Formats: sequence, structure tokens, C-alpha cells
Amino acid sequence: MLFSKTNTSCASRIQFLDNVEHRCQSMLKLNDQRVNMQLSNEVRPQIVGFAGGCSRERESSVTSSSGLSSKRSCFMSSCYSKSERKACRDPCDVKCCDGEDNRPPYTRIMPEDRRFGVVITNEECPCDCEFNCILEFMAEAFHTTQDVASLNFSQCTPVAEFDCSLLLVAEDSDSSDWLLRVARPMCPPYRCTSFIKHFDLVRCTFVIPMIVERRLCNVFQIFENQNCGLDTGKWCVMEMAPLDICSDTYASKVIFPDSINYEIVAYIDNESKEYIEHHCSKLKYITWHLPVDFPEGLSCT
Repeated sequence: MLFSKTNTSCASRIQFLDNVEHRCQSMLKLNDQRVNMQLSNEVRPQIVGFAGGCSRERESSVTSSSGLSSKRSCFMSSCYSKSERKACRDPCDVKCCDGEDNRPPYTRIMPEDRRFGVVITNEECPCDCEFNCILEFMAEAFHTTQDVASLNFSQCTPVAEFDCSLLLVAEDSDSSDWLLRVARPMCPPYRCTSFIKHFDLVRCTFVIPMIVERRLCNVFQIFENQNCGLDTGKWCVMEMAPLDICSDTYASKVIFPDSINYEIVAYIDNESKEYIEHHCSKLKYITWHLPVDFPEGLSCT
């Protein structure tokens, strides 16, 4: 009887030790094992989004009719939908053009934002560069304006002086119209006009093949580098839209069909117009010569 109990006790102890050893070996295997976690397609973009914010490594490959495959990297705005671009846009990002400090202040403004500029000059005394009274007058206008919260001004160059002129830059047409409307009681001796009218800019259209998506600042910088003597610092872009491949005019306007071709409507200074006309009404851009059209009978607005 005692022998039977002893055997049973030893057997139980041996079973317990075997279980402990098995668990220990299992734990050691888990520690040594490299687990390859495969994330589902639904989960992976969420993880990437939390870790890195807006991904810049996404690519889309487009195969052209000629057999060429053009890859547009993901930092390009054309790769994203409108909702993605809005989500990826940094609200604290101040958009300015890079350039030399000795150039006029309006050259730092994005070409698509220059049209919202307002220029104030002293007609009676053009050499008078004192504008403190104008700024004081504008400050009083802000106190009496009911919709002042809806006004938006450039963070890049809101106020600047050049050639005894005062430049005020808004971010939209409503704000620039407000500036022009408020400034009317100051005239004379001061004259307040839009940026386009102040420089007497002329309208033109041209098409840019965006092989790599870039800001217009960078594109115009290439214009200046390749077209010696050209200055795009006053150019105002009014419209920028991709060519419609279904349009009847697509074949006559397209520059390079394997890329996105943007039609630009801009107002440029007369010096630039003369330069372009002197060079067969074309602009050098990378390997192309872009035709520039100057519609007759259209004055600046």
C-alpha cells in the first residue's frame, strides 16, 4: 500500500517537472523566433499614417501610348485626391518664392497670389516714401469693418515698400477688393491700384508640360535660367488648368502627351512681352520651346 502511494507521488512529480520543462522550452522558442507580421491592406495605410503622417513615397505608374512608363512621385499634388491634399497640407506652411534678397519684395510672393496685391503711391510727391499715415488709416478701417474676420492677408509678404510705393498683399479677391475700397477716401494725393494695373501688365497664355510636379516659382526660375535676361518677378498667374484630352484644341496645344500639360493664363510685364516676341514668341523650358500667345485687344484688369 505504501509502495503504491510512493509510485503515484513520484509519477505526479515527474509529470509536473515535464510540464514545467515544456513551458520553459516553449517560452525560449518564442523569444528566439522571428515573427513576420503581415499587415492587411486595410490596416497597413492606417499604421503608416499614424507613424509618418503624409507619405511621400507613394508612386503611381502611367504607361503612355508610346510605351514609355512615367512615374510620378507621391510628393506631387497630382498624385493625391483633393481630400488627401487637404489632409496633407500643413496649415502653418508659409508659401513663398525663394530668391535673392536684393530683388523687390513682390518677387517672393507666389505668382498665383500676386494678383491680390494692392499698390499705393503718392501722386503729388512720388519721392515721398513715408507711409505711416496710410497704415494708421488702414488700422482705423479695421476697427470699423464688421466683416474684418473674413479678411485674409499674405503671410509671406503682407506689407512691403519698394520704389517709394507701398505694397499690401491679400490672399483672396474679396480681401484685395476691400483694400481698394477702403483706400478710396485717401485719394488724392494717394493712388491705390491693383498690382496688375500698377505695372500695366499684359495678358498671355502658354502651356507647361509638368514632367515633374513643381511650384510655379520653380518653373519660372527655370524660365529665367534658360532665357537669359528674362525677369518673371512681376508675373501674375490667373488660371492654371490641365488640358482636356477630349478638347478639339488639345492636339494643337499639347507639348508632351506623356505628361500633364497645364495651360497658364498670366499677366506679364511689357519688358517680358518684348523679350518673348523678340525670341519668336517662345520660351525655352527644359528641352522645349513653349509658344506664348498674346491675345489682341485684351487690356489688364
